[in-house]
Amino acid sequence: MTKKIFGFSCALSVVLFSISTSFAEAPQGNAKKIESTPATSTVPSYLSAQKQFEKARQLLKQKKLVEGVQWLKQAARRYHPEALFELASYYELGLVVEQDYATAVKHYEKAIMLGFFDARFNLALLMIKPEAGFNDLGRARVLMQELAEAGDAEAQYSLSLMFKDEMGEVLADLNQATHWLRLAAKEGHADAQFNLGLQYLNGDGVKQDEQLAFQWFSKAAAQELAGAQFNLALMYEKGEGIKADSKQAIKWYQAAAKRGNVNALQNLGIKYLLGEYVARNDKKAIDLLSQAAEQGQRNAQYLLGRLYHDGRDKIKTDWDKAERWYLLSAKQGHPDAQYQLAVILAEKKNDPQRARFWAGQAASVGHPKAHLLQAKL
Repeated sequence: MTKKIFGFSCALSVVLFSISTSFAEAPQGNAKKIESTPATSTVPSYLSAQKQFEKARQLLKQKKLVEGVQWLKQAARRYHPEALFELASYYELGLVVEQDYATAVKHYEKAIMLGFFDARFNLALLMIKPEAGFNDLGRARVLMQELAEAGDAEAQYSLSLMFKDEMGEVLADLNQATHWLRLAAKEGHADAQFNLGLQYLNGDGVKQDEQLAFQWFSKAAAQELAGAQFNLALMYEKGEGIKADSKQAIKWYQAAAKRGNVNALQNLGIKYLLGEYVARNDKKAIDLLSQAAEQGQRNAQYLLGRLYHDGRDKIKTDWDKAERWYLLSAKQGHPDAQYQLAVILAEKKNDPQRARFWAGQAASVGHPKAHLLQAKL
């Protein structure tokens, strides 16, 4: 069974977005974990246990989970370290066996004692898994640090996030967080490089330095991290940390958009809509904005609403489509979308009751025209 790496709390700040101006937020979660070679047991039963483990893996690979887990149990009873690790993950997941976090912990601990080093990683994450209820960030850090000190970049990155978090009497330590983040970034961990770039960009725990931010984003972008590619595009467009270069900005918007980055899709769509740095192309603009809107980007939804509301060259007016996109954006609290939806409902759809509701929503957040529309309704 492939190792299961579980997510944990990430205390990195969230960056809000607006059209063409905001940087991508910090990613959460973990990349794949490195594999360890199980320690050779000195007990006479090891060869038999190894055969049982190999049988278990064969059955699990064939999707014969019940039989496979039974063979895992046999090997675990003979203290096969990797069998203990794999079985622990099944108890943690509640897969085939009944979910039992306490039993999972015992099996992870036995695997560690027998030399299966990587079991520390999963046990550390289990210690702070909310539904498990252990709430032991202190132990989680100790376990993860043992891996981090051995040079495991994923553990270094995870430990940096753990030091940004706090739980009960265990407080955050931003100096330690930055220390381990920097080590992971130097080891080539893409998410660590991206997060370190964000810290330098925002002056979070380090002296603000746009050039260093650009350098770390560049390293992460070269590893095809879409958020870093989007941030590079913004820096090239705005001339932050690097000389402004519209061609490079478009290049990185395109790279991030190709990987589905919602903000890159939106910004690139706007470029094609305006003919800014690229030849104007309404069809490409609609396609890119639609991809962003389908992912829930409220600004893209609003822009599509306006395009279908007003029409534009080859984009025909379509009030039904306009209403649909306005509504999706309005539900996310976009004031202009709320106002324009009220306009459509009042003037085109003859639905004064819903029009009053959305005009009221826009007015409540200070939209300058919403009060006038309310008075007419």
